[in-house]
Amino acid sequence: DNEKAIKSLSRVISSFNLHITIFAETNEKKGVSLVSEKKPEVVILDLCLNEEEGVDSGFRALAEISRLSPTTRVIVLTGHTDVEYGVRAIQQGASSFLHKPPNPFHLKVLIENAVWQSHLMRKYEELKKQNKVSSLDNLIVGHSLKIQRVKEEISYAASHSQPVLLLGETGTGKGLCAYAIHLLSSRNKQNFVRYQPSFSNSDMVNSDLFGHIKGAFTGAASDRDGLLLKAHKGTLFLDDIDALPVETQVLLLGVLQDGEFRPVGSDKVKKVDIRVICATNADVEELISNSKLRRDFYFRTSHIRISIPPLRERLEDIEELAEHFLNLLKVQKQLHLSISKEALEKLKNYSWPGNVREFSAVIESSAFRANFERTNEILPKHITFLSEKEDNNTTLSYKDMLREFKIKVVNEALARSGGNQVLAAKELGIDRTTLRRILQAGRVNG
Repeated sequence: DNEKAIKSLSRVISSFNLHITIFAETNEKKGVSLVSEKKPEVVILDLCLNEEEGVDSGFRALAEISRLSPTTRVIVLTGHTDVEYGVRAIQQGASSFLHKPPNPFHLKVLIENAVWQSHLMRKYEELKKQNKVSSLDNLIVGHSLKIQRVKEEISYAASHSQPVLLLGETGTGKGLCAYAIHLLSSRNKQNFVRYQPSFSNSDMVNSDLFGHIKGAFTGAASDRDGLLLKAHKGTLFLDDIDALPVETQVLLLGVLQDGEFRPVGSDKVKKVDIRVICATNADVEELISNSKLRRDFYFRTSHIRISIPPLRERLEDIEELAEHFLNLLKVQKQLHLSISKEALEKLKNYSWPGNVREFSAVIESSAFRANFERTNEILPKHITFLSEKEDNNTTLSYKDMLREFKIKVVNEALARSGGNQVLAAKELGIDRTTLRRILQAGRVNG
């Protein structure tokens, strides 16, 4: 919303090394015009673009961006106290929102997720033009036996509106599978609404999902519809349900059983017709035994269970995935590259603790390295893995690989902060105790 703030934010985003082009504008009209011209994958929008109109200027810009570039994902920045504006922005088409000043770690994650969403939406639009939307092979890449079984389950799930539970490690593509179920279902002309509770308190989560009436709590200056109503006739995707408060699970049982709920602070019952898809990367039985997941809620949300295999269990899909992501880079970044057989072998010999999400990042990074060296082929030397011990990863358990990955991320944050644990923990969005515990695990097992 001002030149100094934009320059500061641009520097932060540049430090993420996401290989993206950054455009910036302080003026609403010029900013909207820039979106119309460039059709970016992601827009970071301050809701208060000018002091005279306040948030009205931001919501007007959001509406114009959605109209001019429907596949652009918008991350909204709000003030500390106006959470309701962030929820309202999501209801009007934003992908997510953050308080100002944004936490760099959270912002990076949201940008990466928004880019992924934009890719999916643009691919869907392209497939619609080619009349290929019904083909799962265009949405879920791979032909291994395990991924073929997943495709069969997705096709079955799309044939009706029963609740679905998606199980799988981080980065396996649970969000993509949920979106594919929606696109292939009879609800595909209505909204697909994704929500991650992110360990927020139950009051916040309930307000996000069910909405609230004026005066329901401090800061509730007016009535607001929740995400359930936005998903009416469409699909609600609840990601990371292990972070869903137990109180919210109880309230959602009424939605799952009868399609009924009450906004926070209201006595009036509202009806909604939605398809619910849930996902978690945690062990369900462990969640239930630790009272983090209600058994009745689990039964209601798992009429269909789809387990998505980790990438290390379907290495035969590596070559097809590499071609897929290189084709995306050709369209989106104008990088025209192939990959050598030796490079593919190196990819197949890695255990991929971050799964397809990590694979995509590695392919993109390798492509830019190859392009920098002015070669048209990715070679083994261009490939850098997130784990420094990739040559030995095949002998490690998944927990060991995950531990090493956490230690690496923490050490990198400590390096950036000059060894200051408080600053490093703040950047990563964790508390200092958690950071120390990760470092201690590294010393004990090192």
